[in-house]
Amino acid sequence: MTSSRTGSTGTARRFTWLAAAIVAAIALYSGGWYFAAQSLTTEANAALKRLSGNGDRASCENIEARGYPFRIGLFCDSIFVERRIDGFALQAGALRSAAQIYAPRQVVAELDGPARINAPGLLPLKLNWESVRASARLTTQLPERASLVAGRLKVDIDEPGETEGEFLRARELQLHFRPAGNDIELGLRISGAEAGDTLPGPDLPPLSGIADIAIDNGVDRFARGAITLLGSSYVVKRLDLTFEGGGSVSVAGPVAIGQDGLIDATLEIHTGETTRLMEVLATAYPHLSSQLAALSAGLAALGPDQSLPLRIRKGVAIFGFIELGRIPPL
Repeated sequence: MTSSRTGSTGTARRFTWLAAAIVAAIALYSGGWYFAAQSLTTEANAALKRLSGNGDRASCENIEARGYPFRIGLFCDSIFVERRIDGFALQAGALRSAAQIYAPRQVVAELDGPARINAPGLLPLKLNWESVRASARLTTQLPERASLVAGRLKVDIDEPGETEGEFLRARELQLHFRPAGNDIELGLRISGAEAGDTLPGPDLPPLSGIADIAIDNGVDRFARGAITLLGSSYVVKRLDLTFEGGGSVSVAGPVAIGQDGLIDATLEIHTGETTRLMEVLATAYPHLSSQLAALSAGLAALGPDQSLPLRIRKGVAIFGFIELGRIPPL
């Protein structure tokens, strides 16, 4: 009897110590999580304060950290960023972000619309979407990589007057970003894109596209806050556009934008389903229909691997031997 009672007492004692250890571990973990959450909020507020000054403003309304117990991230009711020096401003709805405790630098986020954007060389824009999700792997300076996916995107010109109205809509838009040495590589994927009534230019059918572009010296430019297009240069590694119903264009080559906003480029153009493509362009540019018919016949004579140079000099675009027109300054 004594041995049985002693064994039961030992088992109860071990269970009590185990329960106490579990409670202590939970308490320590919880304390660590709330300490990290407070530190994250403090750091975020300090960063917003650093971004605000000299006429610049940055805010994340009602900012707080959430996600206990296994995640941690910042939430706020709305965001606003304004840079006085280059006239850039962004305003959007609620922001929700999260990272797993075991991988705090891998961050995912969602943003509610609408968003309003003012940027140099652009009319004020209003963006709305069905969903926007972003992810990034953070480092001490620029993200190691970042991606954004927007579903059912709609872009309007947000300026009262004759130009107000729909600018662009798309079923899906993807943006991908990563540093590559001192350059920055950008990837863009768009599907079901259609021009709105206010977009100047030709009437084209819906299109889908893929673009891979390198920004020359992009890391230095971002570090200096030089996010303007003016005075920048790029290498278009791949730009593929496919029109609904047939016809495609592939573009590659260097592009530069001067301080005056005018484009200079030397691009190689490859076409697919060329006959259909020329029909699309002839509909869009009826005043060029005879030249496009001659160009279509010339391309057909070249065989299946059809290509022509597109040259842009100070904003004047020449495709093969056809002058398409002048591209206004950005």
